[in-house]
Amino acid sequence: MQNIDCLNLNGRLLKLFLLVYDTNSVSQAADQLDLNQSTVSHSLEKLRCCLSDPLFIKCGRGIVPTERANMLAPRIRELLASIEALDFREDYQPECDTRAVSIASNVLAFMPIFVRLRESMHRCGATTPLRLIELGSRANIEGVLESSRADLVISVRGTHYSKSLQTQEFLSDNLACFYDPKFRGPIETTSEYVAANHAVVDFGSGKKSIVDSTLEASLLERNIRIFASNIEALAHLMRGTDMVATMPSKLKFSAFSEFAVCPPPISFPNVNVDMIWHRRTEHTGRGLWIRD
Repeated sequence: MQNIDCLNLNGRLLKLFLLVYDTNSVSQAADQLDLNQSTVSHSLEKLRCCLSDPLFIKCGRGIVPTERANMLAPRIRELLASIEALDFREDYQPECDTRAVSIASNVLAFMPIFVRLRESMHRCGATTPLRLIELGSRANIEGVLESSRADLVISVRGTHYSKSLQTQEFLSDNLACFYDPKFRGPIETTSEYVAANHAVVDFGSGKKSIVDSTLEASLLERNIRIFASNIEALAHLMRGTDMVATMPSKLKFSAFSEFAVCPPPISFPNVNVDMIWHRRTEHTGRGLWIRD
């Protein structure tokens, strides 16, 4: 591996590299940085000289990263997170902060928590707005935190997190079966569960849910009739049908408050939910206050 001319590197160049890497586009990186394309191209050329590698090569109408760029990207991401984490401020005063507290999650699933959060912010005199962002797939977690679109993410636990992220367990919930009591009764047996018409939330990640993974391990398969993009849509589509949804039990306090609920006849693992933030906010006064 060739030596890197570290003295000619700076945080701005490294951030530019990551934007080009993440977008596979010089023009999109320029737009996000509010720079013209020639400035980004010039900076990228400087970075190529520092790192002694072309970093990106043309492929059709776009560009793709080189092998070395793929190797450097996670290290640069971690380095930038460490540099940005140096912005430590002990004297944070929420009543003087006008920036919105932005939290990304599947909002309706945690609505009772957000109501309590709003009340807590009001009691402590915070003037900052509360912004709730629909997260969708867990694949979006790193993007919304890396881009600072969200201060915090609340999401079902994933199998892997980037080194630039920090996590803490937020809550754990058991799964329950929800149904419209006007159109069906509770599910009591495994065969009844498998034969039922099921409705599920599908965020488009392509990954198997806890329910489907558990059923597959037992050589079982459920009959899914509806895929909805969010929890609210799922609840609306299930009303007036005999369908069943296997969801975290705490949804009985929000989206599924009008539905009946019963325990599933199959033992499913609990749903673990994490609070996730970027390492650059690990020790900042604002970051600590938001997480508290």
